[in-house]
Amino acid sequence: MIGISFYLNDPLAEQRIIEASQKGIRKAFTSLHIPEERGNLASKASKLLKAAKACGMEVYADVSNENTPPFKC
Repeated sequence: MIGISFYLNDPLAEQRIIEASQKGIRKAFTSLHIPEERGNLASKASKLLKAAKACGMEVYADVSNENTPPFKC
């Protein structure tokens, strides 16, 4: 799979999404639980997800629930 990653606190994330879509990229990854990220993350996520949708991208997001036990094999 060829795609891009974008992060909520990256001031150039929306620009990166647009530029990647112009180059034919249709998949993106982001993380919604990076502890270092601060601010209105829900608003940032909404804005970036809307930009990705407008560009025809599928977005895969990593999420975590601190109440979820770790995966064990």
